[in-house]
Amino acid sequence: MNSSGMSVVADQKRSEVNPLDDAKTKGLPRQLCLAVGIPIVVYKSPQHVLLGVCNNSDGIVRAIELYQREQVQNHNDGYRVVHLKYPPVRVFVHIESADDAGLKLPGLPRGVVAFGPVERNFVLTGNNGRKFTIKRRQLPLTSGCLSSVY
Repeated sequence: MNSSGMSVVADQKRSEVNPLDDAKTKGLPRQLCLAVGIPIVVYKSPQHVLLGVCNNSDGIVRAIELYQREQVQNHNDGYRVVHLKYPPVRVFVHIESADDAGLKLPGLPRGVVAFGPVERNFVLTGNNGRKFTIKRRQLPLTSGCLSSVY
């Protein structure tokens, strides 16, 4: 075990897989930075199409529901920082196009949609040629201010 409680073998595998580019991970980016108030873009989320929210819809994060085991650090500046060990349970996003369409889901403000992690399975070939089968859960969101469609 290392100082963070992870096995050394897991660290070695992670260091081999982390440098791989997003195109090899079935479109899931390797990292996502989230904060309440930041702009995001919906990324590969077919479960929300029936609500009028499709890929490349943009919105603003309104709240983040953390997994109960997460450690929250309060800073003197009045904000909290969490270096996640688990994906958030849900991220609540206000999407302008959903608000304009009058979308109102039970228990949520108008135009707010809850996004939970999606799961993808894929096989990667590491830098040394070894194959890894990866099962990954990640939010279908990416940070961003705008998007364009050509």
